[in-house]
Amino acid sequence: MKLLSWNCQGSGKPKTVRAFKKLIHDNRPDVVFVMETKKTTANCKIFQSFRKLDKSTIVDCTTNGNGRSGGLAFMWNSLTIHIDIIHTDSNYIDFILTCLTTNNVMRAIDIYGFPQHHNKFLTSQLISDISTINYHEN
Repeated sequence: MKLLSWNCQGSGKPKTVRAFKKLIHDNRPDVVFVMETKKTTANCKIFQSFRKLDKSTIVDCTTNGNGRSGGLAFMWNSLTIHIDIIHTDSNYIDFILTCLTTNNVMRAIDIYGFPQHHNKFLTSQLISDISTINYHEN
């Protein structure tokens, strides 16, 4: 199973779309987490190109970029991976991943930390808070 996490720093630029296509083509990840999309799924070329590369891929943009920063996208190949999303917000996606070829199950959290220096402590606090959640209770 291959996972790819990428801070693309804006997903509308042609250079970014080309780099994303190359990453996907060269690595063929099963799961992709993209940060700093600055876009929604509907108007984002980078996600349209991902769909074209692998028709079995599900695209779920869980947050919208506010135009200057932010925006998370989470994609996976539904032929190799099953995903149950537990919770999302503007900084993270908490999910259960099942590998369909091995039946291995794990909990994973994709986190986009607070970029402002004075808020860095909030990222540590977020990780601590999330780690105490028992997903079996949800």
